[in-house]
Amino acid sequence: MTITEKNIWEDTFKTLFKEVRFKKEKNTIYVFNGKSIRKQIRTKPNSIGLSFPNVIMTYSGFGSFLEIRPEVYKNFINQSPEFESNKLILVFFKEWFENKFKIEPKNVYISDKLIMDKMKKDLADQ
Repeated sequence: MTITEKNIWEDTFKTLFKEVRFKKEKNTIYVFNGKSIRKQIRTKPNSIGLSFPNVIMTYSGFGSFLEIRPEVYKNFINQSPEFESNKLILVFFKEWFENKFKIEPKNVYISDKLIMDKMKKDLADQ
């Protein structure tokens, strides 16, 4: 059997997230790791609001967006540094989500502008 990037990402996903669950609220699907979604109120000056520390990705039906948390991307890169700035990781998450929920997101991105800009720049440099 040939080991592919997809196999490595699947193994990494299973290693990092042992209890993957989801919760649907209105037009949003939260994919998270653990028994329930943990909510945390952020009170730092520029980050007032609610945070979900164990959410892996969020799908919004309005516009069909799949947003991957930057921490998830960083955990993947820590496991397999050779895949840094590889846009195929977005394809992996899109396919995983489609297989799980039978919904095709139109836009898949990491919710960190610096990471996405670096991906675009590295792709353009190749």
